[in-house]
Amino acid sequence: MKRFGELPIFALASLAVLLAAPLIGGGVSLSAVFYPLPADPASMIFWQIRLPRVLLGWIAGAGLAGAGMVFQAIFRNSLATPYTLGVSAGASLGAALGMRLGLGGLLLGFSAMNLGAIVGALVAIGLVYGLTRLRREC
Repeated sequence: MKRFGELPIFALASLAVLLAAPLIGGGVSLSAVFYPLPADPASMIFWQIRLPRVLLGWIAGAGLAGAGMVFQAIFRNSLATPYTLGVSAGASLGAALGMRLGLGGLLLGFSAMNLGAIVGALVAIGLVYGLTRLRREC
């Protein structure tokens, strides 16, 4: 039986953690956050260092969760992960080939090694998906 009453509580709790996380572990006061002075170091630390890092971590975690959900939906297997499908190994192989071939520099703002990792991951997932489609036709 599903309980929908827990969803708003979870959403409020995660919002509270998101808002409180940049304040934890430092001497940043609430007055420096909500009433910043132009040259106040505590305000600068909060707005330019801590808050962007927390938001980026939150976005990265949501992206990874979404990618895992897509893997499980495509393959209709709740155990499908980047490790069991070989996507991580393909990305590692692509990055290693990029390093070994001495590909350097930037292409569209990305390093050649990062692009090699992306291509390796796409080739690996394409190979696995192609094999699953081939198996279904037999």
